[in-house]
Amino acid sequence: MIGLKPFDPLSILLIALLNPVVIAVAIAMGRQADQWQKLIVAGFAAAFAGSLALYAATFAGLVAVRGIGGEGGVFLLQAIFGTIWAWLAWRLGGPGAAPAGATSAGTGATSGETMATNSIPATEAHERAQAGQLVLVDIRNPNEWAETGLAQSARPITMNQPIEDFLAKLAAARGAQALPVALICRSGARTAGLLSALEARGVGNVVHVGEGMLGGPRGPGWIPSGLPVEPWRA
Repeated sequence: MIGLKPFDPLSILLIALLNPVVIAVAIAMGRQADQWQKLIVAGFAAAFAGSLALYAATFAGLVAVRGIGGEGGVFLLQAIFGTIWAWLAWRLGGPGAAPAGATSAGTGATSGETMATNSIPATEAHERAQAGQLVLVDIRNPNEWAETGLAQSARPITMNQPIEDFLAKLAAARGAQALPVALICRSGARTAGLLSALEARGVGNVVHVGEGMLGGPRGPGWIPSGLPVEPWRA
């Protein structure tokens, strides 16, 4: 049995930081997150799972953290560290940004510096699409299209397919004029990663709507901004 003092700050910090259940749950949920807000949910979910594991370990006599100070402190720190673990997973292995060569949803999407420099506001994307100056492409999945509808004039081409198929449909959408493309997803995370994958394959003149359909760190989003949407029909 590892004897830990109930209110020992160092013990509480180490338990929260090194709890393998917290790390595993946070990383798993972080890799699946398509919105940065979900990273906070992942942090608290990981803290809850970690606390259950901690109680089981305490009951088994493997670790002793007693008292409100110990339990509450561990849970809070686990939530903080869990959010950090989830964020790292999201940035390094999830839709937020994948490392070079990693794939996302079958398209080979990777992250890059294009996230900020190639982002345009939803209002600009709408105006240019309506004027026929670019092709707006929604890369989400059909369930998301059915849930929120599509941005007006957007072409639904999901990224959840082989990259060759995605590129063929993208080229067809651009037409003979090879119009510029603006990609849009839920929050801008997936499109940011996809930009680098397209650039790596020599596909240029592509930007993304950084705020996405529902909003994110780069703006309120297409729908919250009051921009028009259309129902998706399979």
